[in-house]
Amino acid sequence: MNKTYTPKRFRFEENTELRAANKSVVERWFQADLATKEGAAKMHELFAEFGRKELRYRLEGTQELNGSELLDHHRELSGSVASWVWEDLKITGTQFPAVFWAFSSGRGMLDGSEEEYFNRFVHLFVVEKGKIRLLREWVDPALDLARSGKTVPYL
Repeated sequence: MNKTYTPKRFRFEENTELRAANKSVVERWFQADLATKEGAAKMHELFAEFGRKELRYRLEGTQELNGSELLDHHRELSGSVASWVWEDLKITGTQFPAVFWAFSSGRGMLDGSEEEYFNRFVHLFVVEKGKIRLLREWVDPALDLARSGKTVPYL
């Protein structure tokens, strides 16, 4: 049975040390070098033992990765991303010292592609005891649809 983790609410002025420590975990996740096996391993080490990553942007539907699946996923990334950089990163805290939103753009060369990949990302992090308990990742689907040759309506 899955237990839902609900962090205790605090005012922003409270638990400033805990907030800063948790935010540093999120910052380290963005500093990991996806293009190297060492970077992918460091990224995986930031997750709790029962941590979960949800890729919410996939055209095939949400992909959820748990435990050892996370390690395999990060190893796969290290083999398919030739270069990657996060740009315009903004990490925002919430009333929960364990919960952070991160907004950024990402770009890089993916193996097998001659064209640079670019998209805008939104990440939700829940950090518990210095480790990532939950990471949800979204991208702008219109950019991926247009890249795959699909017609994207203009609103």
